[in-house]
Amino acid sequence: MNKPFVIFLALGLLCVAGYLGFFMNATKDSRLRLEGKILGVHVSGLSGSAATIVALDVRITNTSDVPFVAGSATIRVEPAAGEPMEAVTMGRPDLEQMFQYLPELGPKVNPFLGAQDRIAGRQALVRTLGARINVLPDVIQSRKGLVLRLEDVDGAIVEIREGRR
Repeated sequence: MNKPFVIFLALGLLCVAGYLGFFMNATKDSRLRLEGKILGVHVSGLSGSAATIVALDVRITNTSDVPFVAGSATIRVEPAAGEPMEAVTMGRPDLEQMFQYLPELGPKVNPFLGAQDRIAGRQALVRTLGARINVLPDVIQSRKGLVLRLEDVDGAIVEIREGRR
């Protein structure tokens, strides 16, 4: 190839790469991004059954300009031995009753996160979620970790892992 062709080709590719980089950087806040941390885990066994109530206190930060609207939430328990298990999440009324009737869960400090709850862009919230899982409390207490999976009504998904090792 001749030298002028290579120079113009390189300049053209450089211009295209610059344009794409600028475009990606200019629209980065238009993509939903959530960050989170599990702040606390409350565990209570249900008397007369091999079921456990798990309540999570979670800090959720929306680092984008796009609002997050909660669609669904799932909690997965990673036991010390065996396969991960998915818990059945509870709605606000059930969770209110659990905190009222199970003092082992401690006092209700934060509002509950429910379907259609909104986290505006550049906002951080602390919320509580709860779930029921059919294992003994000892399995939850000796876990490797928990994973909270939040899904936006538009389909975006974020997983927040417990920082336990």
